[in-house]
Amino acid sequence: MRPYAPLAIALLVTASTTAASAQTTRLAPTGAPSGGVVRVQAGAAPEPASTPLTAGGAIEHPGCGGFVTARPQLVIQVAADAPWLRVSVNGGSDTALAVLAPNGQWRCADDTYGYNPSVDGRFRRGAYRVWVATPT
Repeated sequence: MRPYAPLAIALLVTASTTAASAQTTRLAPTGAPSGGVVRVQAGAAPEPASTPLTAGGAIEHPGCGGFVTARPQLVIQVAADAPWLRVSVNGGSDTALAVLAPNGQWRCADDTYGYNPSVDGRFRRGAYRVWVATPT
C-alpha cells in the first residue's frame, strides 16, 4: 500500500481590473471554467499544481461573499477520494475562495494566510468548481 501523500493546488491570482458592482445575474456553476480543468489522479505525487487566474467579477457571491464571475474559474476533477487536498490562493491583494463540491455544498475561505484564502481537507471523487472573489 502506498503511503499517504497530501496534494496541493495553488491558484496564482491577479486582481480583476473591472470595477465590481453587484449584479442580479446568477452563478452558472455548470458553465465551462474560464481557467481550465485540473485533474487530481489517484496516487498522484504530492507535487503542487498551480494555475494563474484573475480574481473577481461583477456578481456578488450569495453564500461566500465577494465578487465573482458567473462561470467557475477552475474545475478540479478528483478521480478518487483524496484524504487531504489544499486549494489555496497566492495573490498580491485581498481575495476570498468559493469551492462548490459535487454534493452541492459550498466551502468558503477568506484570509486563511493573511489575505490569501485556503480550503483544505478531504475531497471526495468528483468535480469541484472554484471561484476566486474580490472583497465586497
